[in-house]
Amino acid sequence: MHENACRRRDLNREVQLAEITKAMASFGITPPEPGCSATQESANGHLLNKPLQRALSELARRSASSLPEFVELIRGQT
Repeated sequence: MHENACRRRDLNREVQLAEITKAMASFGITPPEPGCSATQESANGHLLNKPLQRALSELARRSASSLPEFVELIRGQT
């Protein structure tokens, strides 16, 4: 991947994480610590980031957003 593309991808991820963190804070949810491994050498495929999964599930419940609204938030489209 080109250097500019990598920078853009990383910036988009930072913005997306900031928006999700802000939304979680507005509903009293503590975001999980970053750094959960998503891959494992001995495992086939990818692992679930269970702390993030729990936090996002709680955000979905507390926000009572419609599915399209929640997906837009997670994708950073809001």
